[in-house]
Amino acid sequence: MRRVFLSYRRDDSKYLTGFIYQHLEDPDAFGPGSVFLDIDDIPDGIDFRDVIDEAVGRCEFFLTVIGPRWVSPRMMDANDFVRLEIEAALRRKIPVTPVLVDGATMPREDELPPSLHPLRFKHARTIRHGKDFKADVLQMVAGLHTAKKWLADRAAASGLPPVPVAPSGRRDDAAVVAGERRDVSPPVLKAGDRMEILLPGNVPMTFAYCPPGTFLMGSPDGEKDRQDNEQQHSVTLTKGFFAGIHQVTQAQWQAVMGTNPSYFKGDTLPVEQVSWDDAQAFCAKVKEKPWHAVRLPTEAEWEYAARGGTTTPFHFGSVLNGTQANCNGSYPYGTKTTGPYMQTTTPVGNYAAKFPHPWGLTDVIGNVWEWCADWHDEGNYVGSPKDDPRGPESGSYRVSRGGRWSSNAGYCRAASRSRFTPGDWLNFLGFRLVTAPSGPPG
Repeated sequence: MRRVFLSYRRDDSKYLTGFIYQHLEDPDAFGPGSVFLDIDDIPDGIDFRDVIDEAVGRCEFFLTVIGPRWVSPRMMDANDFVRLEIEAALRRKIPVTPVLVDGATMPREDELPPSLHPLRFKHARTIRHGKDFKADVLQMVAGLHTAKKWLADRAAASGLPPVPVAPSGRRDDAAVVAGERRDVSPPVLKAGDRMEILLPGNVPMTFAYCPPGTFLMGSPDGEKDRQDNEQQHSVTLTKGFFAGIHQVTQAQWQAVMGTNPSYFKGDTLPVEQVSWDDAQAFCAKVKEKPWHAVRLPTEAEWEYAARGGTTTPFHFGSVLNGTQANCNGSYPYGTKTTGPYMQTTTPVGNYAAKFPHPWGLTDVIGNVWEWCADWHDEGNYVGSPKDDPRGPESGSYRVSRGGRWSSNAGYCRAASRSRFTPGDWLNFLGFRLVTAPSGPPG
């Protein structure tokens, strides 16, 4: 029997809802087969409003997942599916819980049609990413059971029967389709699928999915400008992760930290003059709020994401002269033709349209060196575990990757490695973030 109806907008929280679905169906929560996720396959000629009403009515609890894009002009349409689902639950007096994700807050009254105004008075739950994800879901499950008991106690005290969960009367074909369908699977993440979180001031931060996989890290013996510390070796990343589609911008830094340390100024420019320690402080500040457990990528994650399944020196091929990415085009790679040298950082995504990345990332080549989580150690590079390597336990330098606006093109190759002390802050040092789809990172 279905116990929980999970309502969401596919363009708002599709993937996170899939993970909530999986955790709700854990034996520790409601168990397999207990969650109704989607209404599909409505038969021809059947009123979809009746199907929605029947499906909602067969559940004990109703959860509506609210992300940054949940509020939509569609909500004012009386035929909007999400609106109809919530209206059905409110009408049947089923416990309705707003589930806030990705930094979303409860919608304002003027953002909702009058029929959904009662939603604003429902006790909401916030689901965080990272190590707190499962605990938040299980706490929500406990709260739902408490709500059920409270309703039963109130009904007993009043001498009235509890509010019925399932509808009475005949079960037509539409109800069977809506109530009995079981082949619903949570969304499957594909390389490049995007998700977004909102920082303070509704400043967005967008991530692209990097699936689990095996790749050759480092450069082959014959690659031009290859350094001795780029020994090629096989690495497997056993878990997928989301990588920021671009380096953290000054607008994003300002939203979280309230300052702007950059030498080159501009909201869409990457933040620079930030040390490794500063990047960690940024991550810690984000974790104080109900957002994602963001972190710096490991060196292996960085190169895996930067390559995006390619094996050439750059994700767009073997030629770089400042036309394809922001570097010192006076010293090109793979060609004798020189190109532009901007002598400054450039807005993130500036080169993405003409030289797209297979997984939708930008600026993995040039602009600013990007801090990685790992300590730098020449000997540990090939001696680390094949699966999910994380670098040595200690060291004097932290790894940085990707090259900078003033780098010769050869230093911007996917395999090129650099290092700086954790306290270094220079006008070519920045970072991008990663986050896990659910659960603790790595």
